[in-house]
Amino acid sequence: MLDENEIRAVIGKMWQLHLSERGELDRVGGYARGQLGVPAVPEDTGDEVKDIAKLSVKNVLGVVVDSFAQNLSVTGYRTAASADNDPGWALWQANRMDARQALVHVPALTYGAAYVTVTRGPGGRVRLRPRGPKDILTAYVDPLADEWPQFALEIWRTQDGAKLRRKANLYDEKFIYPLDLGEITEHDPLHRSATNPITPTVDGDPVEHGAVLDGAPVVPVVRFVNAWTADGQIVGEVA
Repeated sequence: MLDENEIRAVIGKMWQLHLSERGELDRVGGYARGQLGVPAVPEDTGDEVKDIAKLSVKNVLGVVVDSFAQNLSVTGYRTAASADNDPGWALWQANRMDARQALVHVPALTYGAAYVTVTRGPGGRVRLRPRGPKDILTAYVDPLADEWPQFALEIWRTQDGAKLRRKANLYDEKFIYPLDLGEITEHDPLHRSATNPITPTVDGDPVEHGAVLDGAPVVPVVRFVNAWTADGQIVGEVA
């Protein structure tokens, strides 16, 4: 089990890696949403020309992503010798992944990778939660060869009265550590630099997740990769 100092050390190293990737994720996301690519015009140009510049952009990247995503839709899970779905399909449907599977396919196609956390909720019910690469940070000993991460940091926003706060779960091979990453202000902590890093605080007792594969403990985070380049970089269709 990690203590608070070890947790901060792990997150600090993961944050450095995330900062090196965040610019490219924001760039790809900006083009995918049609927010980037508008031709530059001089500052003293009239509003009419600026409007024409905006209208000159036609974003077709959504069509590219959707054309791949439609062919990735999962409608059943069975062996070649069986006419019935495997029992694992019931877990998929219980988590509404029939309707939510695009939350895995679209980020993977757009950014190159997407993730699903696999945990147990109340009553021992298995919970599958899709996460994009901006919502979860992962650290692998060998990113190309390893199936499971060494650590994963899952991040989300929550409402605390009139304030927005950022919460997180840090996963290792045995435990989930609930964390508070602080209030979300005008200077979003997710964009803090290496000289002004986030300072997580422990927000509860660690929970043993119990995830194992072939008897060995694993971090319960599954990665879906769109494609690898020749030099081992993950790449999406938009890039």
